[in-house]
Amino acid sequence: MTYVANASNFRRALLNTFGRPDWDWKTVSQSEDVCLTYRGYIKFLETDLLDVYPIRDDRTKSKYKKGIEYIAKQMLARGEAFAGAVRQKYKDHVRLSIHASTGADKLSISLLPTSTSFTTPWHCTVAYKLDGTVVSGMRSEFDADPSMHLVYQDGRPSYYCETSELLCWGEEKGGIVYEPIYPAGWLIKPAVKNALGMRDIDAAKVRQLAQINSPIVLRGFFNAPDQDVFVQKAHEFGQPLPWKFGLLLKVKDQGTDSRGLNNVLSSEWMPFHYDGLFKTAPQVNAAGETVMVSTPPRFQFFTAPTASPRTTGFTLFSSSTQVFGHLPPWLSADNLADKTWSVCTESFGSSKLGGLPLISRHPETGQPCLRYHEPWPQTKTRFDATSVTIDGVSETESRAICDAIDAVLHDRRVAYYHSWEKGDVVVSDNVLMMHTRSDFTAGSDRELWRIHFD
Repeated sequence: MTYVANASNFRRALLNTFGRPDWDWKTVSQSEDVCLTYRGYIKFLETDLLDVYPIRDDRTKSKYKKGIEYIAKQMLARGEAFAGAVRQKYKDHVRLSIHASTGADKLSISLLPTSTSFTTPWHCTVAYKLDGTVVSGMRSEFDADPSMHLVYQDGRPSYYCETSELLCWGEEKGGIVYEPIYPAGWLIKPAVKNALGMRDIDAAKVRQLAQINSPIVLRGFFNAPDQDVFVQKAHEFGQPLPWKFGLLLKVKDQGTDSRGLNNVLSSEWMPFHYDGLFKTAPQVNAAGETVMVSTPPRFQFFTAPTASPRTTGFTLFSSSTQVFGHLPPWLSADNLADKTWSVCTESFGSSKLGGLPLISRHPETGQPCLRYHEPWPQTKTRFDATSVTIDGVSETESRAICDAIDAVLHDRRVAYYHSWEKGDVVVSDNVLMMHTRSDFTAGSDRELWRIHFD
């Protein structure tokens, strides 16, 4: 109440101390930054003040528009005074702003991880699309969009979500509840605790959803993990694919016993990768030569028979959808599309592969997907190093490209850190996603079961 009662006095003191007596709209409007802010003010004032100053007989649309423009200009004058106060008080600091700008006088940041233009959180709501992208807009816009529905949390409206049959199953036992995972994936749980089990999971819908946005974390369906039930469920998702260790791999710290899988069965931090890179098969190429080619699986199917420590042993998932949105300006999906890479390691039968496409199209969605393995020098592991180079470029450029990709894969705006709870079931698209594991205490009982399927 004290602030509201004195707000006008505060504003006047600000203008008297830091304002410019010669402030003139025609002059300041020549600045691109000023115009960007002005257009933003106009956009929201038109809706904010419509109930306060409704259009009626004595207030036409034209008069209302002129009034809005006047208020916006007054706000700009106060904004310039405020900027002057900031400059004087914090001479050695950089000013941040939630409004779009050229970057000359301030740095603009978005407070929301949206793919849409700058919007102030108190003027908008957010909507989650099925592929994990987030957009912002006025509630009225989403209410009028038949593809969106309002989600309530704790009895209160929270956000909008894209409507899909893929998020609708198990109704005969109460159905499911779901929520988007930041920055990628979906968390799905039974709407009624313990009402749905592993056998009730709609494998076809979960598989289709995973192709659009992974990982799909299914929690509360498998509270008493059973190996036979897990294997049986894998057959519902697709064609399970055995490897040299068999169909099911128990991922657990085995000390120095790598079993030919490098540091997979250790407690070390792993490089970002996609599964099956080093699973090879003979193939006759265009020249009639028999060569070994990589045959990675389409999906991963995980469960956790034990809980992992809450602050370690994370599985990190990074989606190509997010990766390509955060690459530096000099690197993009388009200029990576024609590049190939090579990899070699003493593990996995002394594997050496070359000419691997850095970008592949997803077989179902057609979206560009990163196909890559993070370089892993001997300084990072007590097992075998993994050398990765970009083909056809200098060593310096290869290292720069790899460093840029690695930085984005680990970026918290891209990488989801999954902390495993006992019974968690995870389905992840091995084409769309890259993944890795953080280190954990050696000898702990952290254990995952993994099956690949096509």
